Amino acid sequence: MDINHIIDVISYSLREGTLVLHKSLETHPKFKVYKTFSYKLYKLDSKGKALLITYNNVVNTSLIKEEDAWRENDDTFLKHIIDWLSSDEFKSMKNGTK
Repeated sequence: MDINHIIDVISYSLREGTLVLHKSLETHPKFKVYKTFSYKLYKLDSKGKALLITYNNVVNTSLIKEEDAWRENDDTFLKHIIDWLSSDEFKSMKNGTK
């Protein structure tokens, strides 16, 4: 299962709204081997867009393949999502009270 599928499954459990993941990669302007892997998880509903979780990590891609760096960052972001699933914020979203 990839990270997008997991987020879709979590989104399906919400009473209102949809979860959307935005992933991006930025290259350092001067030192091209340094790249910032960014993740933002949003909830979209009739009230608009709400940012729920962010994660950024700078990686020296001369030491690791970019594909492997994505995989490692996906795993780390999933750990943040797992922690968030036990939060009061997620529980109220799931119950439809937020």
